[in-house]
Amino acid sequence: MPAPFVQIGRVAVVTFGSHVGKVCVIVDVVDANRVLIDGPTTGVPRACVPVRRLAMTRFAVHIPRGCSAKCVKKALEDAKIMEAWEKTAWAQKIQKREIRRNMNDFDRFKKNKAKRMINAVIRKNLADAVAAMEKKEKSDK
Repeated sequence: MPAPFVQIGRVAVVTFGSHVGKVCVIVDVVDANRVLIDGPTTGVPRACVPVRRLAMTRFAVHIPRGCSAKCVKKALEDAKIMEAWEKTAWAQKIQKREIRRNMNDFDRFKKNKAKRMINAVIRKNLADAVAAMEKKEKSDK
């Protein structure tokens, strides 16, 4: 799929700065390299940013050029963009990354302990299956 166009109303994800991973909407195109963005539902303030610091999504809303944050918020809610965004693999990957980044030492310990227990059960089941196969082959001879 080709990359989505930079256009007014295009939903994008911030890839650099203090709002990394947050969703915003392009409100105005300043020039070939800079756009005015706003993210009233995600906490991204209205700002002029370079296009290279944004990743375009396949979603777009119909808004007039330079519209207010209130208008952007209403357009996002009417088109149910945020619900559609939450269902994408990209959004889920960002959410998992955020959860992993916010884990403390004890949370990492619990995760690793659970992983070891699951792998032990898998190894036991695999060993039982192999032993059953070998027993069956031995009895067939």
